[in-house]
Amino acid sequence: MYLYQQNIEKIKELLPDKQWAGEMWLNDCWNFNYKFRISEAARTQERQDRYFLVDRDTPEKMWSSYQNGKISLAHAKRGIELLKTVKPWAYANNPITWTLDSNHIKRLAVDVYPINCTHADIQSIAARYGISHPFKADPPHYEFQKAKLKPQPRQSTPREIRRKLVRLLKTATGAGYFRISQAIKNLK
Repeated sequence: MYLYQQNIEKIKELLPDKQWAGEMWLNDCWNFNYKFRISEAARTQERQDRYFLVDRDTPEKMWSSYQNGKISLAHAKRGIELLKTVKPWAYANNPITWTLDSNHIKRLAVDVYPINCTHADIQSIAARYGISHPFKADPPHYEFQKAKLKPQPRQSTPREIRRKLVRLLKTATGAGYFRISQAIKNLK
């Protein structure tokens, strides 16, 4: 239950109207015994900047990423400017991210690590709720841009309400009969 609760806490970092889809996805996966860990959801711009600088810690590496088609010219220029003020805090052989404008910053993405299943298992369930898995180069990344909103109960029309009240009136007695009669009159 601890892992489940941790995942719920991460889902609560998403935009409020996207949390329902995340919770339903998590519940459905748990029902199929597909366990995973959400490592990150919301992210600050500062954190994104630092991730972007991993393995691009010099202007030459930044320019090389642009020339190899890995990042845009705008990102290369922004990255080179970042290098003047931000020191990379992690070194790796591969970049962590390819963008400075992540959906994590917008609270529309999570990073997921399967425990006893595969990304294909949990991706098929995610799709039911409009949660996408858009990047093959970034397997943990799931996006909520097109996630479905929580279904709202359908509002009954005045005609449907009247019909229900008339049915109730047939079995009502005493004060209940009087209240239902008044409700029907008020609908007219």
